[in-house]
Amino acid sequence: MEDSQIQAAFENFKNVLRTVTAKSLKDHSQMTDVEVGEVSGRSTCVYGHSMALILVAGGGIRLTFKAHYNRFDIEKIGANVLKYAKGKPIDRQVNDYMREYCNLSGGALKAALTGAGVGAGMSLPLVTRGFDEVFVLAEDSMVKQMSYVWQLRSQGCTIHCGVDVVIDREEVFPILEKLSVSAEEKDSDLEFL
Repeated sequence: MEDSQIQAAFENFKNVLRTVTAKSLKDHSQMTDVEVGEVSGRSTCVYGHSMALILVAGGGIRLTFKAHYNRFDIEKIGANVLKYAKGKPIDRQVNDYMREYCNLSGGALKAALTGAGVGAGMSLPLVTRGFDEVFVLAEDSMVKQMSYVWQLRSQGCTIHCGVDVVIDREEVFPILEKLSVSAEEKDSDLEFL
């Protein structure tokens, strides 16, 4: 497989990642003003005090999706849906909010991969300190690895999203190159009760 095909596959996958994660945040926070931005250079691995993550794997692809955040940003972003006891959120509520965000994003990625013919499974989301970065180690059977970081901004707050992708089989690249998010997933009408 040529490098240009691999690059095209990864570029398309980045677009899918940005679309899915922005859509998940809009739905989860009941906001419409989420902006997607690039992160220039990867000078640091610590983008926030806390990090939520989820693993999605199957059919020759493994990805670790991470959302780095600061509590006060999430209190503001999630204000429409977080219900505070005595007016102030507790850490558990903020962490649960971010676990659910990872669950929504991971589920949408799993659905996109499954729809493209790659059977995928998903872990439970977890939260850890942002200083406890999770790294993906290279393996002999690995064909290619990609890491990508972008940011989601709303109301002056930022969530840094990152993904580490490991491809074990070359036949995954043409699938990633054509992978898309359905119009329904891009613009569903979710109602939070």
